[in-house]
Amino acid sequence: MNNILVLMPNNLGDVIMTIPVLEGIKADNKDSYISFLVESGFEAGLENLPFCDEIIAFPRKSIRDILNTVQWKEAVESVNSITGEIALTDFDRIINLCQHEYVSFLVLLMKGKAVSGRYFCREGTSVVEDAWSQYLYAIPFSRKSNNLHAVDVYRRIAGVKTHSGRCTVNISGQEKKSAATALIGKGMDLSGKIMAFQCGAAFGSKVWPLEHFIALGKLLAKQGWQILVTGSPQEACRAYNMKKEIGRNCFTVAGETSFRQSMALCSLAQGCVTGDTALMHSAAGSGVSVYALFGATNPVETGPYGNGHWVFSAACKERPCFKTQCDNCICMKSILPQTVFNCITDNNPGAYPGCDVYKTVLEKNCDYKLVPVTPNAFGYWNPSYTYLTRNAFEAEYYCTGNHEDEFAAAEKETMDWLAVVDKMKIKLENYLITKNTTALKEFELIKISLSRFTGIGEFWAAILNIRLNGISLIDPHSGIEKSLDSCKAI
Repeated sequence: MNNILVLMPNNLGDVIMTIPVLEGIKADNKDSYISFLVESGFEAGLENLPFCDEIIAFPRKSIRDILNTVQWKEAVESVNSITGEIALTDFDRIINLCQHEYVSFLVLLMKGKAVSGRYFCREGTSVVEDAWSQYLYAIPFSRKSNNLHAVDVYRRIAGVKTHSGRCTVNISGQEKKSAATALIGKGMDLSGKIMAFQCGAAFGSKVWPLEHFIALGKLLAKQGWQILVTGSPQEACRAYNMKKEIGRNCFTVAGETSFRQSMALCSLAQGCVTGDTALMHSAAGSGVSVYALFGATNPVETGPYGNGHWVFSAACKERPCFKTQCDNCICMKSILPQTVFNCITDNNPGAYPGCDVYKTVLEKNCDYKLVPVTPNAFGYWNPSYTYLTRNAFEAEYYCTGNHEDEFAAAEKETMDWLAVVDKMKIKLENYLITKNTTALKEFELIKISLSRFTGIGEFWAAILNIRLNGISLIDPHSGIEKSLDSCKAI
């Protein structure tokens, strides 16, 4: 039996996006025992999964809250209690999909025959050894150089090739029965059409305007749809205003349910209108049609995973900006209620959508793809960049379409970048021969000059820096030799 530990103690949405990894590991090795370390409160998406054998809840927030108080020793004891038990287990493999630095320190305390993802080594550096984890960490530095969904990067890190076609959450029959009872109690007709509205999001920049939700709700209500509004306790007032304006066909459970209960309620709907939220991932994982509203974040990386979901992308030149707050939120305002309504009722955005519209597709290799529906839709990635970056990690990758001019430019930038790395190699070789530290100073100056590159050069620089930053310099000579090897490997 293989003991495998997966770490993703992030938010609910990120946890749900790891499900295909668990599913694929189990499919390849039915006798494997999979443990999942998750932050307390974020385990809802993992419950009842047949391919997750153990959920290890890590109370990070409660530990953090008392570390700076007179009870700080209790926090230390809590960490020791949790990590101590895990440290006694001999894992055949540890897969750290989380990019938070503190998790790399937790990995240091564990015993694994093989580690994928970031870990802190005893020599004092943060190490990312496997190629696909390096790719994951490079994405934020050059998003135009990536066309893979986070799920598909996670699958490559774990070595998982196939899956069921979505981030399959498992809602029990009893949970669905309780959800049905709750909706009937609200006065809803379960034999009728139900559209879930997730009225809020983690950040203001991801929230669709209230008046847009209300306008869409009124359009749907005229067509006989019942609107079910979900949300957190902080969003209950917003949900009530939606119910008040839309009228008797609108029902709200905002602030009344746990996330697990919201998942079950949403699974009974025919569709879900939502921003980039955890409920978006849950709805897609339940087989519910998703109408996803994207502004500040990137639907290529975190869109609703699976076939046939709709994605609406804002008309803003700065997208995806990843801002948590915005002064004008033109991105979300530009997604028109009529456009979303058209896609729900007519399967078409209409002649004047006002924003870019896409549909999600899973390709033969099970990779997610965002396919434009509207003409001249915004391209979240550069095909020539992704051709080069993907080929560097998987030689069988190919791209379609005519991008010869763009490819030539990306190839030239890559060659120019490599020419700078060649100069870095020469300086390191000079030092190893002469022991003259001037060569090291010149190496550092040349390395700094890599920051002048944009586009695909930023991606290559990120990969190189990830490798170099993981090299310990406790033994300087050995460290410089390894740095030279890393430059040569590029």
